[in-house]
Amino acid sequence: MSIDPKAGNASSLKSNFWLFCIFYSVIHGAVDAVLAFSAAELGTNLGSLGGTVLYVFYTCSALLIAKPCLQYFESKNTVFLGLVGLLIYVLGFFLAILIPSAAPILFLSGCAVGGIGAGFLWTGQGSYYTLNATYYALAANSSRPEAITNFAGIFAGAYLSFETVYKFLGTFVFVVVGIASSSAWQPILFGIYTATALISTIFFWAKVQPLKDHPSLHMQSYEVVHTDDNVPENEAQRKGLLSKTDDAEPLTTPTKGSVTFRTKKRSHSYLDTPDTNKVTSATILSDVFAVGHLMFSVRKLQFLIPYQICFGLSAGLVDTYVNGVIVKNYIGDGYIGILSGLVTLSAALLAAPFAIMGNSHEGRGKDWIMIAGGFCFAVGGLMLLVLTDAQIAHWPVIIAYYIFHGAARGVWENTNKAVVSEMFESSPSVRDAAFATVYFSSGLAGALGFAFFQFLNKSTIALINLAVSSAAVGCFLLARKLHRRDMRMKEVRQMVSALDDSDHLSDGSDDNDEVSIYFSPEKETSRLRLASNPMHDDSHVQV
Repeated sequence: MSIDPKAGNASSLKSNFWLFCIFYSVIHGAVDAVLAFSAAELGTNLGSLGGTVLYVFYTCSALLIAKPCLQYFESKNTVFLGLVGLLIYVLGFFLAILIPSAAPILFLSGCAVGGIGAGFLWTGQGSYYTLNATYYALAANSSRPEAITNFAGIFAGAYLSFETVYKFLGTFVFVVVGIASSSAWQPILFGIYTATALISTIFFWAKVQPLKDHPSLHMQSYEVVHTDDNVPENEAQRKGLLSKTDDAEPLTTPTKGSVTFRTKKRSHSYLDTPDTNKVTSATILSDVFAVGHLMFSVRKLQFLIPYQICFGLSAGLVDTYVNGVIVKNYIGDGYIGILSGLVTLSAALLAAPFAIMGNSHEGRGKDWIMIAGGFCFAVGGLMLLVLTDAQIAHWPVIIAYYIFHGAARGVWENTNKAVVSEMFESSPSVRDAAFATVYFSSGLAGALGFAFFQFLNKSTIALINLAVSSAAVGCFLLARKLHRRDMRMKEVRQMVSALDDSDHLSDGSDDNDEVSIYFSPEKETSRLRLASNPMHDDSHVQV
């Protein structure tokens, strides 16, 4: 039985999202803990090969399979299939610990299935999280962008907290049980991971409610509040304010004027509207190529990809070199759990501040958080470049290293995903493909990191990290600039469309959501200015 937003039960929607986050996070906490231990417990060669297989299948799944699966099964069921795949990954690692002679086949098979599941999981998570936040904003009569940012903080906080618990649990079991026996702690720890992952998968299916997507959820409309005598009456001339299409007539006289609009309150009428987006073999085939098409055709998405690559490479660096070489050789592999947990603890503690800051300054706080995340990613490479392994292994230094990496990961898990959701929220199909692109690019980068970092020297790895981190920040700023331009153009088009469609004006009553267009042709180009006050030159749209 699914939640009905018609009832306006915002608390039920938020409670449902908390259940989603908890069950999801338990399973993925076990997965990330296993990934952190893999190189140390199964050997660098098999652990790195397993990580490569996991990320290669993850990449292919996100690129080719996840989007059609999401279209066919919808978001909750897609996430569930992903959780089952990752459960098999954890089980494969556990069996590899129990049966060392069969470790390669057991572990690598689990990595392949887990990689496919991860592609489903994360693409479905992006869709479900955005949809739940949208339903909540509608039921609570609140701002949709703020709900998306807040829900991103809830997910990141829960997800990273459970991962922290699982990684700390690794060191706890090692210290308590490992004192009596050097090997007895491994079956106990990884048996706990497997059992809790299985239980959470079952509860996820039973307790988390399905939410159906619909294009009308993502639309915004306007009504005309006021216009003056200088607004062109000719529809074709009004089109000339925005475009140079064949049926648009230019303004032939120096005309100045203004139109004031008010955003319409969104209703629940979309729930009663049949969804014509039926799944057919043609739509599935189209979805197979949707991610690739989007990557090559949408510029602002292309500018977001370096940030995802930065995260993937950094994850490969930490798991293969910092955990697999520095911590294992200088501190002891039993401490990988607590140090990896320090990463997720740092990220979890920053989840709420990031959500608050991200909603500040009309959402521009996200920009500063993303820039800070790129800096923290770069610090990880810089420390490898200037310090020896023995120096990094000193407790104060290694703790600082994991905290910086945790802060960077917190940005990627939290603010980065809120940015993607915000930039592509207007179309469910494009949004899903955008999230698939995020996980494809980060997964591909992670696969390359696991595959090649073991053969590169430390300085080369560090320089790659520094270069990609710098590119990630610069490209993000370009993506943000393009997105703001696109949003201004879209808003103006919607308003002028409302002007074309209106037969009469509304009562002109005051409303906080009012916005005006002031226009005046300059030479042969029209400039449209959006502002809540005509004295403020807030922004211009060049068309």
